[in-house]
Amino acid sequence: MRRPHGLTLIEVVVTIAIMGLLLAASMPSVGVWLANQRIRNTASSIATGMQYAQAEAVRRNRPVSFWLVSTTSTSSMDNGCALSASSGSWVVTLGSTSPAGKCAPGSSTKQLKAALAGDGGGNVTLSAVNGSSAANQITFNGFGQITNTTPILQVNVSGSSGTLALRVAVNSGGQVKVCDPAITTVTDTRYCS
Repeated sequence: MRRPHGLTLIEVVVTIAIMGLLLAASMPSVGVWLANQRIRNTASSIATGMQYAQAEAVRRNRPVSFWLVSTTSTSSMDNGCALSASSGSWVVTLGSTSPAGKCAPGSSTKQLKAALAGDGGGNVTLSAVNGSSAANQITFNGFGQITNTTPILQVNVSGSSGTLALRVAVNSGGQVKVCDPAITTVTDTRYCS
């Protein structure tokens, strides 16, 4: 007698139950991983914007500024923007004239580049500071050095409890670095000095 090929109903139900248990067990870690990825993306975007501003200042041999701005739109940069020390959106401009109200593409001849915060609906907390006071701008000269009096020197990027916290640090020479404030080993490249 020949045995039929395929799975029995019991085998299918047991397989689905095991897959469901595995999926339920992995969901919390996937959520934390996604939150950490949003934090990494925000910190990386800000560091990239600052490095772009510095490189353009050197390339053009003239002042270029990086600005943190908040926008009224969640899908594109618009002219309803305002300067902010707690938003992941940014604009790079020639000179040091504020881009507030002129963040939409093509709205200003001084705008070089802009990026909308991709924080996934407000799940990322951001704080840009100069020492103990809030800051929203950093200007580089033709040598790549910081020229404004209260520049952004540190941007703290974090999420909800149990997630990663990162820092975008700018040293006095203008070097931009993404680091992890939880690292205490001085020789670790992720250490915030």
